[in-house]
Amino acid sequence: MSLLASEGLAIEIGGKRIGGDLDLAFRAGESWAVLGANGAGKTTLLHTLAGLRPPTEGRVLLDGQALAGMRRRTIANRLGILLQASEDPFPATVLETALIGRHPHIGPWRQEGPEDYRRARQALADVEMDALADRPIDTLSGGERRRLALATLLTQDPAVYLLDEPSNHLDLHHQIRLLGHLRERARRDGGTLVMALHDVNLAARFCDHVVLIFHDGQVRHGRAAELLQPGHLTCLYNHPVEAVEVAGHRAFVPT
Repeated sequence: MSLLASEGLAIEIGGKRIGGDLDLAFRAGESWAVLGANGAGKTTLLHTLAGLRPPTEGRVLLDGQALAGMRRRTIANRLGILLQASEDPFPATVLETALIGRHPHIGPWRQEGPEDYRRARQALADVEMDALADRPIDTLSGGERRRLALATLLTQDPAVYLLDEPSNHLDLHHQIRLLGHLRERARRDGGTLVMALHDVNLAARFCDHVVLIFHDGQVRHGRAAELLQPGHLTCLYNHPVEAVEVAGHRAFVPT
């Protein structure tokens, strides 16, 4: 059974219909990229899969159950989403912010316990921010804030990771390290990773499946090896794309 799935899904953005009878199945151990030009609907699709907005048609299933009828706490125990941008409405330290990820797992009127702190500190170490645990979040750079948002999601420990532009503000080292860590964590723990990306080469390196959202709202999905081809990408981005071999990796470059 898929961890997350859609049945007959269609969504709308700015009067444009995306999909229609779109059946997606995100299974344990898989890593997916959602690709498309600006405004194609990548974020809208992720928000719909997370239950943050209703679909125009069809439904989303989490662990085989209709997402629309589930409580948000129940959803948050299994599904986590990283938004494009995060806000810091209250003063807090880095560690206090990472601990927010444990809230779905803590009952009413309970405080975080030693295990919650252990998970938060481990997540900070995973994103190389454990030395900053006591720093106020309003002193962080944009890249550090992005890594903290990822650490908070890792602290939440969902089975389904929905990531909207996870590489935003990250330098090259942290892009490669953190996307690799997320992929391996999904494989190790039987989770699934779904990422909206702008960088086709990150998708080719870290994802085994892709969803392509075209200008006209049509959607193609399947194995990355089959769909990440110059012809499809040229149509997707309305710009010529070629494939080249670099250090044993296939890379895609605009021409």
